[in-house]
Amino acid sequence: DWSSDVCSSDLWNSAKNATGYIVKVYNPETNKRTTVKITTNTLVQFRNLTVKRKYYFYVRSYRKIGDQTLYGEDSQ
Repeated sequence: DWSSDVCSSDLWNSAKNATGYIVKVYNPETNKRTTVKITTNTLVQFRNLTVKRKYYFYVRSYRKIGDQTLYGEDSQ
């Protein structure tokens, strides 16, 4: 259940040579990470977060080189 709150956060430092970032949220109920945003910025805005609910966000950088996309590891 999501409320109408907005949270903006600079969650990570930029990675050298990254084309962009994949932001995921972890759901402990399903034990899965779901992609919630793909961005080129380190400043991300999340809407409709539930008050007093704990969120676990992970970031993975990527770099496009021609037709190939190289991925970094998920953050800890």
